[in-house]
Amino acid sequence: MKITVTTDREQELEVEDGATIEALLARLGINRETVAVSLNGALCTEEEPLKPGDRLRVIKVVTGG
Repeated sequence: MKITVTTDREQELEVEDGATIEALLARLGINRETVAVSLNGALCTEEEPLKPGDRLRVIKVVTGG
């Protein structure tokens, strides 16, 4: 199934049926501890299953002191 993922650029990706956000982040080499994720415009957890046509935005979390 196809989904749209935006990190530093937007791209369309093919993922397996039943894939989770966590699995996708691992595939992309993104440390899930350093990002927030929105699915179709709403914040979500990494356990969310993906569906065809989903739009995922990966937002880097910046910390400092």
